[in-house]
Amino acid sequence: MFRIEDTISSQYANSPRLMLIIQELHNAIDPTKNIQDFYRIIWNLETAQGVGLDIWGRIVGIGRNVPLQNPEEESFGFHTDLPEPKFTPFNVAPFRTDSGGFNAYSLPDSLYRKLIFAKAFANIILATAPNINKLLKILLETPSVYLLTGIMQAKYQFQGRLSAFDRMIVFKLGLLPEPCGVAVEYEEILQGFPLNGTILLNGTAQLGN
Repeated sequence: MFRIEDTISSQYANSPRLMLIIQELHNAIDPTKNIQDFYRIIWNLETAQGVGLDIWGRIVGIGRNVPLQNPEEESFGFHTDLPEPKFTPFNVAPFRTDSGGFNAYSLPDSLYRKLIFAKAFANIILATAPNINKLLKILLETPSVYLLTGIMQAKYQFQGRLSAFDRMIVFKLGLLPEPCGVAVEYEEILQGFPLNGTILLNGTAQLGN
């Protein structure tokens, strides 16, 4: 256990008044709680909050504001059984526009933490098939697999509809690894009907290097 007395020079150790002053000062500025808070709020990425996550974001190179539609925002559109996006009828919500629906959205801490982990993985991963498949299990909610489909050819296959956040990670920010020189395709399978990268990316024929 830390004792302030152990840090005092012996020539002052027997001065009651001086020791009292030093002890009171120590009690007033004891950094123990601040150190614990710093570790919890700033240093430990798994528990970091607010400005702590903003610091981690700058370290790995990803900001909190992302091109993602606000998940709390509702707009008019066609009915769908899929959970995203949410649509409501006439006279309840406005039409969604291209400019307003995907303005920069400031992520809450829970999603921003996930995005920081994704960027950190992308920065350091050795892009082999086993490593990429381990990453997919950690990163995406939708069951996904990275397949080698030929010589210098590979495919990301998503077994279901990606959430809006996962879609942003995959397509908007391009955080999934693409090994150098490998042509990479993306396929999303919905109820047995595959949708390839051409459909998913609004006319982009193929994603690849």
